[in-house]
Amino acid sequence: MAEIVTLTTPLPATATLRIADLDLNVRGSLIRVVLAEWVGGAWVDGGREIIATYSGAPADALMLALNKANLSTQSLHTRVIAQLIADGKLAGAGSGAAP
Repeated sequence: MAEIVTLTTPLPATATLRIADLDLNVRGSLIRVVLAEWVGGAWVDGGREIIATYSGAPADALMLALNKANLSTQSLHTRVIAQLIADGKLAGAGSGAAP
């Protein structure tokens, strides 16, 4: 099962999202995360998306932490989802494991 987030305040008809895009722009000090609707183990064509960003010093700090992280104990996607929830960019709970 891939890492997913189930929103505690779901979008209309959307409760389960998965990271579809994760862009780390070191030179531009920007992180862009796109979460897309994921149902029954597949992407939903034309489904809902949430875009979350970090820029400047917060992006630099998060990229440094992710770069130093031990990804054998917790995957990159799991860490990013947990950070989005911790920072209030998502209201939900992450679940699943790296495929």
